Amino acid sequence: MPFGTDFKTVIANLLEGGRFGSTLTRTEVTRTNTGSGGYGGESESDGSTTTVYCVPSRYIKDNRVINNNFGNLDEGEVAVLIKGAQSMSQDDKITFESEDYRIRTIEPMELNEVVIAKRLILTKKR
Repeated sequence: MPFGTDFKTVIANLLEGGRFGSTLTRTEVTRTNTGSGGYGGESESDGSTTTVYCVPSRYIKDNRVINNNFGNLDEGEVAVLIKGAQSMSQDDKITFESEDYRIRTIEPMELNEVVIAKRLILTKKR
């Protein structure tokens, strides 16, 4: 097996079951155009939900606050890492620590051309 595939398995095993990090809830969102010709806005409807294991940029483990520097974030944003194989769409609604978020960025993290994890930047839903 290539090194990237081995490393992807290690990351997936760390995230599985919430042993390392936290969880979020992914809700699939369907957007429908409510007007004609692109005018009149759009409506959203929530679909199925999935629990996803993640590692947030700031979390508490063994009574210590651990900060992972995943890059610059704007106020009200949080960065999380998820499994590379996890399906996500920028239209999805994310609930993390009882707050609703939109996905601003989905960034695959690759090693030897293998997606080992994905980095999500979440923005609070207004």
